[in-house]
Amino acid sequence: MTKMATFFIKFNKKIQDILITKTLLKYSRFLILIALLASPMLVSSQVVLTCIFDHIGATGGIGYGCDLDNVRVERETDRVVIVGNHLQGRNNNDVLRVTIRNSETAFIIQQLFVQFPNLQNMEITSGGLQRIQPNGFVLARNLRTLALQGNRIASIQ
Repeated sequence: MTKMATFFIKFNKKIQDILITKTLLKYSRFLILIALLASPMLVSSQVVLTCIFDHIGATGGIGYGCDLDNVRVERETDRVVIVGNHLQGRNNNDVLRVTIRNSETAFIIQQLFVQFPNLQNMEITSGGLQRIQPNGFVLARNLRTLALQGNRIASIQ
């Protein structure tokens, strides 16, 4: 290979590198702009839900549970924190029932199944439930009864 041919190969490679770098810079600015514009939609916030813990029924009854009223979680990406004062000697593992009334949440709140791993009965009534998202109950290993009366369910994915 002659010196001239070697020079042209190196020159061509440098030109390609410059073009690739310019193209990447051009598109990276575009992608950063899109990310900045979309970020308010992707930002999650923390939502605190307060449980009123109670015990309904004697042995063999409905059992120990959590009542939630006026729940509002706007995005599935929101971080849900569930708080409340358990009855003496009880904890999250004892919760067998969750009742949600007058909710404005359009989807199933996954954190309920994480926080209450032995949840058997769930009632979401008179609310804004609009869809059951894919894998909405994948974490509900012990769920036996589900009541969804009075909602506006439009899709089950």
